Amino acid sequence: MNTSHKKFIALIASFLGVTVGVGIFALPFAYSGSFPLGVLFLVGVGLLNSIMYTFYADILLEKGIGRHQLPGITGKIWGTRAKHLAGICLIISRYGSLIMYTLILGTFGSLIVRNLADVEAPAVLISCIMVVLVSLALAQQARIRNRVNITLSSVKIAILGAISTGAILLMLRNNPGQVTETLSISAQPGVPHFLEHLGRMWGVTVGALGGSAAIPAMKEITDSRKLILVSTWTGIAIAVLLYALFSFFVITTSGTVSQDALSGLGSSWWVTFLAIAGFIGISTAFIGIGHSLMEIFSLDYRIPRSLSLALTTAPPLVLVLAGFSDFATTAAVIGGTIGASEGIAILANHWKFRAGTARHTVLVRLATVVSVLILLIGFAISW
Repeated sequence: MNTSHKKFIALIASFLGVTVGVGIFALPFAYSGSFPLGVLFLVGVGLLNSIMYTFYADILLEKGIGRHQLPGITGKIWGTRAKHLAGICLIISRYGSLIMYTLILGTFGSLIVRNLADVEAPAVLISCIMVVLVSLALAQQARIRNRVNITLSSVKIAILGAISTGAILLMLRNNPGQVTETLSISAQPGVPHFLEHLGRMWGVTVGALGGSAAIPAMKEITDSRKLILVSTWTGIAIAVLLYALFSFFVITTSGTVSQDALSGLGSSWWVTFLAIAGFIGISTAFIGIGHSLMEIFSLDYRIPRSLSLALTTAPPLVLVLAGFSDFATTAAVIGGTIGASEGIAILANHWKFRAGTARHTVLVRLATVVSVLILLIGFAISW
């Protein structure tokens, strides 16, 4: 395997390590009642993210930009006030994600221990242990983090994809009537139900496909524009396919679709494997998003690295210890409002950065305007 292929695999692993996390387990609940339309929604948000991340990479890979997260880039392009505004949005977004990761790591960890050892392990205790372990991972060098990401991302994608695909094929072979009946019931509410829950679906989908934190980290692996763009598009396509398969699997298998997707599937061995894949996936996403937040503090605001690490991991743990547990609402609000704000910031930066240059074509301007309008509508319906 040559160097470019190794880098391509590392880039995809880095992107999926951040993107495929807790969001995949919120999607089936968000899509229940309007699943076929939900898949189209998933594809649409995937295309929107492809545009935004292409523009984000275009800025990051320009000479003279340096090593920054979104607030630092915004400051270079728009000034100090815009930097602080982008910083507030991004910090809230990252904290929201880390809170969800801390919550669901405890839930899945407890489920795994119960199914494997028949022991009730407190979810809060597991959350505390995992935050400590993630903190140790965040303290390591980029080379070590990348190796961890490649290994864990490969394992989680393999487990989630294999079990979801295998179970769907098995159901279609042995009991196709059940699949058809379940999908028919799910689609029964139709367009009115879809429109009624559009805000929740938008927020959860945007959050689930959110991988902007991976783009600056991918720049640490290579400065090849082609490799970064192709791996980003490939990563989005893999995530969309995996999410659609998993949502289809959960909706057609669960009697009642639970907020975390797995609780309603029972305690079979394959549910335990899914929980393990989820546990791994959320851990890699925690490392990716945590690294992004650390760099916002250390690179964009010049806070010492050790204090940046404490600021990254302590607040989510404190909130969970204090009893915060509203997973579904957090996923929808963070994805729909803060995620949309982050997208608008990326598009605004690219517009000003490329204005008056040959790259600021009519097609690029049209894509930017349409994307901003979609994000503004999504921001409004999320409330």
